[in-house]
Amino acid sequence: MRELPPLPAVDDAAPTLDGHLWLLEYVEGTPVRFQLRDSGAIRFGGPERAYRDDDAIPRPCQRAVRHVRERLDREALRAAVDDVTGVTFLGWATHRERIDYDWERLPPFLGLDVWSSEAGAFRPPGAAEAIFDRLGLDPVNTVERELNSRDFDPAGYDLPASAWYDGPAAGVVIRDKRGNRALLENSELSANSARSIDADDAESLAEAVATDERFERVAARLRDRGRAPSVDASGIDCSRTCTARNTADCLPASGRSTSRGSGRRSRGVPAASSAAEAATQSPPQATAVGSVVATSRSIAAGESAAPYSRASYSRPS
Repeated sequence: MRELPPLPAVDDAAPTLDGHLWLLEYVEGTPVRFQLRDSGAIRFGGPERAYRDDDAIPRPCQRAVRHVRERLDREALRAAVDDVTGVTFLGWATHRERIDYDWERLPPFLGLDVWSSEAGAFRPPGAAEAIFDRLGLDPVNTVERELNSRDFDPAGYDLPASAWYDGPAAGVVIRDKRGNRALLENSELSANSARSIDADDAESLAEAVATDERFERVAARLRDRGRAPSVDASGIDCSRTCTARNTADCLPASGRSTSRGSGRRSRGVPAASSAAEAATQSPPQATAVGSVVATSRSIAAGESAAPYSRASYSRPS
């Protein structure tokens, strides 16, 4: 399996980029590569080594691995090449680092490069984009195509808005058709280190992760789909997870504070000082605390409550 090529910063001994350039959105995540075997199994690897089995796959990459296994059109690949083991696919396993992307829209895997051992080279950016499309996987978002290298000045380039959240891109990968590449990273974003979550119990975890901004984004998406923002729309069975008697009480009853910093506790569920203590509470209360913990951990890891649906995704133009 072909190793991941280096991706130097534009100001750090980057290769000379000639001809017409492709600029691709850089998305935060972990580089990952894979190769289809003759048996139909897929072999995965990371930046430095191939994974010997599923237990060796890092947790942040596991969603991407499941996604590729489910989506890759093996028959289309077999029909396109004589030797499937001669093709290595490279991309990113997307997950939470610094940017809170729209996780319902962002695919768990984004394809960046395709190596062909028959050609002895990486395919050009346009060809790689078409290959991922044909095989049922999403390529990275292309920001600019066929930009003359004479017209590109990294020092004066304004980074575009991201296709995956309301904010600037983490950077752009610059590619030419000879396989050279470099990364122009968002320096303002890089100056902000990833925010760690320090929580000792379910309530403080929910306070840190299940923010008003996240709930507002979920509510906005529900409204866009013609659905009223409600607990029923979230898919949570309130009869099992909380003791609230009406919808207005449900979020507080599930362990989320009604007022930050006010010292008031959530109604219906006493705060648990630890996971062990939560487990000893009455069943509805323990279940509610557990629901908040599970949901909060999923959000923190960049996992969407609803599975990514390719059918509902419209790639930005």
